[in-house]
Parts: sequence; structure tokens; C-alpha cells
Amino acid sequence: MAKILFNLGRWSYLHKKRVIAAWLLLLVGIAAAALGFQKGFNDVFEIKDVPSTHATEMLQEKFPGTKNPAESTDVNVVFEAPDGKKLEDPELMAAMDETVASLKNNVPDFKEGMQFGNPVTLNKKLGTMLVEQMTKQGLPEATAKSDAENLRMYSADGRYGTMSFSFDVPLPADVTKEDRQAVYDAIQVSRDAGMTVEVGGPGFGDPIEVEPISEIAGVVVALVILAFTFGSLLAAGLPLITAIVGVGIGALVTVGATAFLPLNSITPTLGLMIGLAVGIDYALFIMSRYRDELRQGRSRPDAIGLATGTAGSAVVFAGLTVTVALLGLRLANIPFLSYMGYFAAVSVVVAVVVALTFLPAVLGACGSRVFRKDAMFGSQYASALAGEDAAHGYFTGGPAGLGNRSGRAVRADAEGDGAGATAAATARAVRGEHQRVDDSKRKHGLASRWIRMVYNFPGISIAVVMLALAALTLPALNLQLSLPNDKTSNVDSTQRKAAEMTEAGFGPGRNAPFLVVVNGENAKPDSPALATYITGQADMQANKPAEGEAGQGEASQSTPEQGEAGQGAPEQGEAGQGAGDLRKAAAQASFMYTMENLGSNIHVKHAQLIGQSEDGLTAQLLITPEGGPTDEGTAALIHALRSQQSVIENETGVDMGITGLIPIQQDVTTQLSNAMPVYLALVVGLALVLLLMIFRSITVPIMAALGFLLSVGGAFGLTVLVWQEGWGGLWDSPGPLISFMPIFLIGVTFGLAMDYQVFIVSRMRERFKHESFEAAKSSKYTPVEDSVIFGFGMGAKVVTVAALIMIGVFASFIFQPLPFVQIFGFALGAAVLFDAFLVRMTFIPAMMMLLGKATWYMPKWLDRVLPTFDIEGSQLERDFRSGAIQRFDNEGRTLERVR
Repeated sequence: MAKILFNLGRWSYLHKKRVIAAWLLLLVGIAAAALGFQKGFNDVFEIKDVPSTHATEMLQEKFPGTKNPAESTDVNVVFEAPDGKKLEDPELMAAMDETVASLKNNVPDFKEGMQFGNPVTLNKKLGTMLVEQMTKQGLPEATAKSDAENLRMYSADGRYGTMSFSFDVPLPADVTKEDRQAVYDAIQVSRDAGMTVEVGGPGFGDPIEVEPISEIAGVVVALVILAFTFGSLLAAGLPLITAIVGVGIGALVTVGATAFLPLNSITPTLGLMIGLAVGIDYALFIMSRYRDELRQGRSRPDAIGLATGTAGSAVVFAGLTVTVALLGLRLANIPFLSYMGYFAAVSVVVAVVVALTFLPAVLGACGSRVFRKDAMFGSQYASALAGEDAAHGYFTGGPAGLGNRSGRAVRADAEGDGAGATAAATARAVRGEHQRVDDSKRKHGLASRWIRMVYNFPGISIAVVMLALAALTLPALNLQLSLPNDKTSNVDSTQRKAAEMTEAGFGPGRNAPFLVVVNGENAKPDSPALATYITGQADMQANKPAEGEAGQGEASQSTPEQGEAGQGAPEQGEAGQGAGDLRKAAAQASFMYTMENLGSNIHVKHAQLIGQSEDGLTAQLLITPEGGPTDEGTAALIHALRSQQSVIENETGVDMGITGLIPIQQDVTTQLSNAMPVYLALVVGLALVLLLMIFRSITVPIMAALGFLLSVGGAFGLTVLVWQEGWGGLWDSPGPLISFMPIFLIGVTFGLAMDYQVFIVSRMRERFKHESFEAAKSSKYTPVEDSVIFGFGMGAKVVTVAALIMIGVFASFIFQPLPFVQIFGFALGAAVLFDAFLVRMTFIPAMMMLLGKATWYMPKWLDRVLPTFDIEGSQLERDFRSGAIQRFDNEGRTLERVR
């Protein structure tokens, strides 16, 4: 593969105009197609084959026209009277009436429901109607009043009122800015009257968009770091240009895919975040190698070819590991998460291909303006070959690397003054006649001082890293997960304030209603559990025949909760019918039995019958929990009700299920939590196998996998501590983390961890194979220690720069307005920080030093069985030095080998 990449990189450099034109045409073509055919993103977090799926399908089948709760576009408007006043005060009533009229007349996609209107007036009207209807069908007056009280729209203390309506659009993502602005304009009337008015509900969530500030901040941070690294603004800008082209193509592919797939709005956001980070890093790896090849005396075409063949091989492997980890999200069996993984993987693949082709072409276009000083060898390259190579026979210059294999960089300006000294240095570089520099006399940089500290205190280094990351992991034991809702919004958002006002006026459960669908078509008339209820229906029918008849055929009425759950009220008269219809009587009895049993749960505030199908055989029950959507008790209640569900189904013969926005979200969260251990085992197992093949060692993969677990655990714990627990007041809106953050964090961190593992440890292995045994003869270090110390010095700088850039890019997303995007940026930045600096640069070298010879142990039988991947490009370098590969000068002309 290294030779193929060598030819690809050099060809791209020499045919720069064609390559650049091809990429730009591809970008324009994809942009035109994507923007022309895209259908937009959605904000639906729903999965199939979970308990709520059956209930939702039954709801839509038995109640035609009812919307899937996961696609609800309902809007809740909440009013709060100023201190010392009540909403029923005349001036406040007038303002609310004006707000109601403005919403109805000015919102473009307005859809009215039974809950829409002045909450004070409507509460009294609907409450009276509900009590009358329920008592008419035979319910005790106390029960009817209790049901009406649970659905009230005006709080008992007179401070709070709520109403709702819907946007007449298919999905929340289809709500327009004009719709939102019309709502804000309408509520401003009531705000001007002194009331506090906030808006929430699934139809009024903040659109999932990435503000430009993050990309700009991330690019600026990367530019500054790259400028210090390369000492040139032009060189610093090239990785940014190539990364932007790559991430632009990846994002446009995602946008275009909406024409065929229902993609969530978060999909392009995560692809953008990951694509930008890896795009810059991959270009950095290749450019760093390119500069070092120039320092070795290569011509520019040959230097980029060797850089692409060596560092490019590692980039391909790194991109492959990230891609496999992202594609592995399919294991969770959640479509929207799978799509997120697929299209994030597309961004990574594009970043790899851009780094291997577009970057060499751009370097070719820039020519000697990039790394001009380091290219001083290149200007003398042809003459050196013509003169010195004639005597030597063939090129034997030092192999490519961050410096040559003896751990030093050959610089033209270090050999003396003037062109003569430069030419002499070049000739010696070409012949390979370098003098070995005593490592003890070399000037040690920060990386060298760090690795020597680790060498002196390996046990302490390991203990500090493990204890620190283990301590940070502990808060992750309290991890709480949830999908976005009003209660997880920013504390300053209107959605969060609306939810808190609703909770203050009507209790936490009003924000988390459950909808139970009970299909009684096959209810057992002879069930002992239903006997009492069937008998009661017969008695009521015998005593009140006229009333029962009068109730037939009345139109179904919507209740005040219709906006929340999409349900209609019971068809009145049905409950009193069926004395002669045992099947219907059994169905009606099953509704009452189910309602009473579910309502007896300690965490249920209220359970009531709110709707029946036209044939009277299917019912909707509204369950109001004691807790809100983010309370742990609410999630526990869902599981408890489903346990009761199986008992009720066995006893009565009904088919039932629990749905609603909160139960659907909880099902997604549960499925993600169940998939996480399987996914973690996959990526850790993948790491072991891949690293075993690359490094030909038993212990190196085990160390790498253990280090990955430490870094991802620490990132989890710190994220929980700051964003869930609100530690130190760093985050003013603490709450559950978004459900798919952990599994996505595992996948991305795994891929990045393997990047750093390869770029550092491959340098150590390269040193171990080629120089450490010889160096150890005149050194205080063993061959393993020598390989770790000097291999670290060759790879640490580029990994440090790459990690800092990636941390900067991820951290820039903390400035986004949406909390879950902020959390993703923070968690990924923390994971990179821990993995790059604590694990790869401290824990791994210390472990290798302690293990000694066992570090590179590999059973011979296993070595023969496993395939070999030369990601270091050793064979490529040998072929290049031997002359088996044709060499070019800086102008792209071939150089004949002189014998």
C-alpha cells in the first residue's frame, strides 16, 4: 500500500492543476445536487421494535388522523401573573385575549385545538363540560371532578395558566422562522401587560443549527498552532484549506442524502465537528513528514511521495479505525444513530482522500514558497546526485522520518555558511555519511525532558495516570441520559422557563404525560378480574336505560390534554352500553380495570380515561406521573407500568402499550444503554486485533486498549461532573446528558486514540528494529528503553500539535447555543486531552519501560499467521534508497541512476 500511496501523492503533486480542478468541480457538483434535491432534516428521535412502537402503531390504527407523539408539533404557552395579582384580573384577561387573537390570526401555520384559548375562561368551560359528560356515563361525581382537576388549565392559586395549539406542519423541523416570530410577537402583548409568558412544547424546540462562531474559533486556534509549528502562515493555512474542502464535501453529501433518508438535524453537526478535526490532523501528519523528507535532501515531488507513502499509510489506518468505529454504531440497531455514524464516517473518508491527493496538489501549486529553508537541500539535489552519486553508485541517504533513524534532523543551515557548505552537507546526506551525534550532548526539548522523567519514574507515572483517570471516572457511575426536551434546554431559554412555570402551577408530571392504548377487542368476558366491572355495567344499564340511550351517537370531544398526546375524549354513552353485548362490555370493563391498576402505582399522580375508538373497543388512558421528564423516578415508572402491563394482558386478554413523547424517548435511551457494552467490546476487540497486526506484539495492544478505557472513562466522568452535576458552577443548566453521547464518544475516542497510538508507537518500533540494539552497545539504555525514548522524540511533537488542534476544534463547540452540542464538544475535547497527554505520552511509554523485553514479544506461530501491514513504509524506503523507484528533481524531471 505504501508504494501505491507514494505514486498517488507524487502524481498528485506533479499534476496539481488537474487534481485541484477535479476536487473543486466535485465540490461544486455535489453542492448543486445536494441543494437541489435535499428535503431537509428532522428532529425526530424514534426507533422501531421497542415497546412504544407497538403502542404508537395501535394508536394510529385505532384513532385515524392521530399524530405520532414523536412527530408532535404542539406548542404550550404558559402565563404567570405578576406578584399580588391573578390571571383573572381584568387587565390581564384582556391582554391574554389579545394574545390568543394574535396567535390565531398571525401565525402562518396555526392549527387550533380544544386547549386553545384564554386559560381562565377555557378552564371553567372545559371543566364543567368534562364533569357533566363523565357523570352522564355513570362515573362518580368525585371521580369526574378529580379527572377535570388533573386537566385544568388555570392553577388553583390563580398565578399560572396554560394553553396549547399546534403548527400545521408534518415535523417540528418544518416549523418556520416566521411561525416562531409570530408566536413571540403575540406573547409580547401579554408581557407588556406585566405577565411572564414563555413558550415550549415539542413544536417549539430550538432548531438544531451550528453557529459559525465554532468553525471560526476552531480554525483560528488551529491556524495559530500550525503557524508556530511550521513557522509560516502559508504552510499553516494549507491544512485548514484542505480540511474545509473535505468537511464541505462531507456536509453536502449529508444534506443531499435527505432526499432519500430521514436524517436527524444532529447528523451534519457531528459530521462537521469530527470531519474538521481529523481533516486538519491528517493534513498535519503528512505535511510534517513532507518537511522532514525535504530536510533529508529529497526533491519536492519525491518528498511528497515519500510523505504520502509513509505518514499517508498511517493516515489511512487512522481513518480506517475511526470509520469502522463509526460504522459500528449500527450495532445499536437505532436508525437515526446509524445514519449519524454513516455520514460522520463519510466525512472521515473524504478527509483521508483529500489529505492523500488534494493536499499534495496544493503543495505542488505552492512550490518552494512552502518550507523554503528546509528545501535548501532540494536545490542542490540534482547536482549532488550527478556528482556524488557517480562515485557512490546509488542513493543511500537516510530514510524518511522526523529526523533520520539516529534521532537527528539533517539541516542545511547547520553545516556551515554559504552554498558550498550546503552542497557538502547535501552530498553527505545523499551518501548517508552522517556522523552519529552523542545523545547525551544533544539539546533536549520539552518532549525529551518529559520522556526522561517518565523513564526515571515509570511506576509513579503509571500510578498517577491510573489514579487520576480512575478518580475522574467515578462520577460516571451516576450517569443520567435523556433526549432533548424542554427540561434539558438551557436555563435561560423560553422552553426551560415554560416547563418550570408549568411545573410550579400544575406539578412536574404535567410535563411528562404517558399515553396508554388499550385494545379490548379480545378481552375475556369470563375473566375473574373483569367480573365486577361487567356486572356494574349491567346494573347501570338496567337502572338508567334512558340515560344510556341518550348518550349514544354523541360526538367525540377533545380534552385539554389533546395537544400533549394527540388524543380525543371518550365517546359519551359508550361506557353505559353493552349489557347485551358481552364483547363490548368486556372491553369497557378492561379499560376501567387497567386504569385502576395503573393508577395505583405509587409514582402515578393520576390515571384517567380520555378517549375511545368509534367501535368502543379501544381506549386511550392518560397517566400523569408524579415526577417530571428528567426525574429518575419517571423512567423507573415507565418500566414499572410495563411490568404491570404484562400482568393485565394475561388476566384480561387485552392488547396494550405505553407511548407518548417521554416513553418513546426513554425507549431510545434504554436501547442505547443496552447497546453500549456490546459496542465497547467491539471497539476494544478491534483495537487488539489491529494493533496486534501492526506492531507484532502481544502486550502493546493490551496496553493500548487499557489506556483507551482509562481515557474514555475519565472523559465520561468529567462530563458528568460538569454538565450533569453542575460542579463548581461551571454550567448553569445541569441535567441528564443526551442519550447517544456515550456511545458516540466511545467510537470517536477509540478512533482518535488509535491515531495517536500508531503515530507514536510506530516511531518506537521503527527505532527498535533498526537502531536500538546497536545504540544500546554504547548507551546506558537497554534496546527497549532506547526505542521508547528516542522513538518518542521523533513522534511526540506532531502528536502534541495534532492533539492541541483537535482539542481546540472540539472545545470551540462549547460556544454553541444548544446544550447537547456544547456537551459533545466538551466531552470529545476532554477525551483527546486525556488520551494524548496522559495515556499515549505517559502511561504507554512507562508501561513499555517496565515491561522491558516483553514489550515487543510476539509468538513466532502467531507472527506467521497474522497478515503484515507496513504502515511505517519501511519497504518503500528501502526501494527508494536502492533506486528501484524512479526519482524526480524539483521540476518533475526524472533522474537517471548513475553507476
